[in-house]
Amino acid sequence: HSLLEVLKWVPETPPASPPQVTWLLKACPSSAQGNGCADIKPEDLTARLKSAQEAQSASVIQLRNDKAHLDAVLAQLENKSTAEMVNMALDARDNLRAAVGGLTGAKESVKLLNTWTTQGKTAKWDSDKPAAVPVPVANAGNKSGVNNIPKPVPVANPGNKSGVKNATLLATSFVMQEGLKLEDCSALRQSPVDIDEGSAVAAAVREPLLFRMKTVQPTASPQQKLRIFNRADHLRIEAALSQSTNIQDWPLGAVLSEGRSHPVAHVDLHVPGEHAVDGLESAAELQLIAPREGAPALAVAVPLRLDNTENKWLASLVESLPRPGKEAAMEPGPWPQVHVALGEGSATNYFRYEGSTTRPPCGAADWFVLEEPGHVAKEQLLALMRVLPAAAVSGEAAARRHRFKPALVVEGSPSLAQAAAAMKRKSSFLVAPPGRELGVR
Repeated sequence: HSLLEVLKWVPETPPASPPQVTWLLKACPSSAQGNGCADIKPEDLTARLKSAQEAQSASVIQLRNDKAHLDAVLAQLENKSTAEMVNMALDARDNLRAAVGGLTGAKESVKLLNTWTTQGKTAKWDSDKPAAVPVPVANAGNKSGVNNIPKPVPVANPGNKSGVKNATLLATSFVMQEGLKLEDCSALRQSPVDIDEGSAVAAAVREPLLFRMKTVQPTASPQQKLRIFNRADHLRIEAALSQSTNIQDWPLGAVLSEGRSHPVAHVDLHVPGEHAVDGLESAAELQLIAPREGAPALAVAVPLRLDNTENKWLASLVESLPRPGKEAAMEPGPWPQVHVALGEGSATNYFRYEGSTTRPPCGAADWFVLEEPGHVAKEQLLALMRVLPAAAVSGEAAARRHRFKPALVVEGSPSLAQAAAAMKRKSSFLVAPPGRELGVR
């Protein structure tokens, strides 16, 4: 009752806009008296800015080289118009487009790092505080029951930090890197999702999702071998990534975004699939996770349906399956053959939404759920189910799992903002839960 009476005195003013910069406050007990309470220093972005500027310079050189190569191919095409020359011209054109995208991404990175650096040097504590509003004083005849109306809290000098202990500018990258690290990613309430095809927004112009995949020979070096971790409810396949830009050093390939290649750090295999379309899930699902610095991870869901044909990559995985709680090493195998899109290097039919990773490390992710499924043989699926005792394999268990509804799903475009308003609905390709297909309970 008293709270409602106090709220009557709150002035009716528009809410203050949030500041453009964020500050991190560190509590310091008064007993410490300055000992053991060092200020949190702002992140030094000098090295990252220099690296981004070097990448921008390299992108400019690459763009010039690709432009010169295209001009040379076009000159040859004028004198010799053959199918081979036409294909060479198309490849040169695609390389030039990729170079343009790489330069655009490099420029954005430099611009963002420059902005963060400027904020770190010029931001002043409490400089964007809202104006103080005078609080009316209760008179002697006030019978509202409110005896003590709080006085306005004095605001510190914009250049003075004496009123706040250990405050420093929190760089945006720190928020990205030190975000939610939860054991249960379902607490984020974002992924996996049940996609309603009838509500998905079809893009006016479809843009393919691009991959960079190379077949690694069985004689791969120890650094290129994969590690399999059996988490009892899913398998995690990890690759040891290096700073090299050579695709051969990325055993699980890479996902392209804005002209840049982002290596796949790990793949999670779920039986049955976690994502659903119109309530139906796939027999299994591979989730390719490609981290990005300062941005949500790229996550690609590859559904696998039950088929009589053996999946060649899964065959090499099944041979190396560890027991629950254990890990094992495996050769990379014919990774591009796990799905036709990885082999061809692109996928046109997919659903795009903003969500989160479904297993730790938990964080934001830009999801791409492929519409066309791959395949898994019955024997391979049974072998996976035997080593995953905690996986949901029945219809009842699948119904109990967390699955959420996305705010917006776009079909055929990586950009949610550029999606058209036209709606499409296609027939579902997914199968019933594997427990019902195989009679496994």
